[in-house]
Amino acid sequence: MRKKLHLRLLQQQLRHHRFPRQSLQFDKTHTIGILFDGTDLDSREIVLGFAKELRSAGKSVKLLGYLDNRTESESFPFKVFNKRNIDWLMRPKGDSVADFLDHTYDILLNLSMVENLALEYIAALSKAHYRVGAFSKTTHCYELMIDLPPTQRLPDLIKQIEFFLQKMQSTNEAAKV
Repeated sequence: MRKKLHLRLLQQQLRHHRFPRQSLQFDKTHTIGILFDGTDLDSREIVLGFAKELRSAGKSVKLLGYLDNRTESESFPFKVFNKRNIDWLMRPKGDSVADFLDHTYDILLNLSMVENLALEYIAALSKAHYRVGAFSKTTHCYELMIDLPPTQRLPDLIKQIEFFLQKMQSTNEAAKV
């Protein structure tokens, strides 16, 4: 019931929240927002390593991690939100979430391998020109969804995202033949 209400309210918000979406060539992108589940230390390290690679390629990267707990912590090298920042209707709230949503990104990546309504909510309402994430039944969150077999892990998702983004052509330019 809560999930149905959550999705219904999100659909209502999306009707009033219009932001132009477009594909971009990856080499021409400047700003990338990354959403991820930072609960698992190994996943956190993989995402931080990927963000470091993007920064070394000249991209401006902003991270927002979800922690599946209620503890307050400011010792992370990225902004976080947790269960304490999610209301009864599973909508994320708080300064970290608001700050992330205020920024405009060329590309938004949701690196969560499993359904996470809070991260999908942020992805759906983000001011990103192009949104990418793992396959989800909620299609309003992304322009590109990567469908991986259950045996694949986060590094495989990142490789697939990089592969497809490198192949991406701008909607305003003809594809190279």
